[in-house]
Amino acid sequence: MTIWTDFGFVSCPYTTDPISATAQGDSLLVGREQEINKLISRLQSSPRHTTVEGKFGVGKTSLISVAGFRLQQSFQKGESNFGPLIPLGEPFQVSPEATLESFQRDLFYRVAEAFRVHGARLDATGRRVPKQKDVDRWLHEPIFHMRSAGFSTPLGGLSAGRSRSPNATAAYYDFGFPRAMKASLESCFPSPAYGGFIAVVDNLELMRTSQSVRDLLELMRDTVFSQKGIRWILCGGPGVFRTAAATPRLADHLADPIQVDPIPDELMPEVVSRRIEHYRIKNRPAPVIPVGAGGFWYLYDLVNRNLRTALSLADDFSEWLHWQFGADSSKSEDLELLEVWLAETADKCHAAAQEWIDAREWIIFDTLAVHGGICRPSSDYDDFGFHSPDAMRSSIRMLKDANLVTHEKDEMNKRRKIVAMTPSGWLVAYARTGYSLPGEYASLK
Repeated sequence: MTIWTDFGFVSCPYTTDPISATAQGDSLLVGREQEINKLISRLQSSPRHTTVEGKFGVGKTSLISVAGFRLQQSFQKGESNFGPLIPLGEPFQVSPEATLESFQRDLFYRVAEAFRVHGARLDATGRRVPKQKDVDRWLHEPIFHMRSAGFSTPLGGLSAGRSRSPNATAAYYDFGFPRAMKASLESCFPSPAYGGFIAVVDNLELMRTSQSVRDLLELMRDTVFSQKGIRWILCGGPGVFRTAAATPRLADHLADPIQVDPIPDELMPEVVSRRIEHYRIKNRPAPVIPVGAGGFWYLYDLVNRNLRTALSLADDFSEWLHWQFGADSSKSEDLELLEVWLAETADKCHAAAQEWIDAREWIIFDTLAVHGGICRPSSDYDDFGFHSPDAMRSSIRMLKDANLVTHEKDEMNKRRKIVAMTPSGWLVAYARTGYSLPGEYASLK
């Protein structure tokens, strides 16, 4: 038994995992029809690869998953007049340490697996696909064939004398495998009108700087981005592509970004109600709901419209509620208990931060909360009582070390930096303003 089965749910309804590419995931996504339609249209119509921008936790990955699911369903049901677009599964994650060779290897293995799963249906549309038995042998057998007149994989090669060698060799990974996959992709999808596989690169903002992103994209431009049969979706934080992709070499490969903003406030109750209905154990009495629509709206407002952080807080509160009261149905959707727990949690965060922060830094922090949790020291320093941006620098560093703010380059202007409140910072602000919500801070000036 888990706390969730005690409450009457099959699992946590406040999970922060991206919504899955399934019918159930599609039913859970709220308020994204416009973005999904734009994304699908871009994949089907534009010769350039799709880019998506939005703040961390806003739901970019969930949006892309559901769009890919709908495209795959359309292909399987024969409903699309456009060539099939089939997702390759989980998004690719990149890092500054990644190499192009390792990235390509991962990509082509996913392509081979996609041919194994969807090959029969693609073959039925008249496309040239590798034989299923060859793909299965290629993916799962520990050997491949080396012929004296050249290299061969189960998907093709030259003839002449034959020998056997482990498929873990460098030659297999670095030469035969990519060559066979490239040939298969070009045979199956000779032009964009024939469709292709959808590959997603997520969280490009983790590359630390726009220069790192630009270097990676430039490297991929003439290799994976030019590969027939692959439609790319690149996903990152605000401003990543408007700066990193703003070069002549990349402009003809990457479309303007689709902007993903927070879900409209009026739809937030539906986000929670759909999750409650989806995760509840059917044919049982009504579940005990730790955080209902009203309580979740309170959390969402408190953390300045960050859906992922609000869900995480709802999960934490649920654990506390179960520890204190078990599955007492009288505590279902108890907003007063949620406020008590939030006050205790915020006070603990505040007490921990006080070990780091002096009076002057608290003045800056409180002013930042009143200004909506974001500022640009290069232009806003006077609002914080400083004579220059440099004078703010040490105080901002102390707030950052206490995990109350982030201090990053402005992707829209590299000569400037942005200071923004973290989720912990919003909890501390909640404590310092007498448990007020961000919308009420302006009255505290």
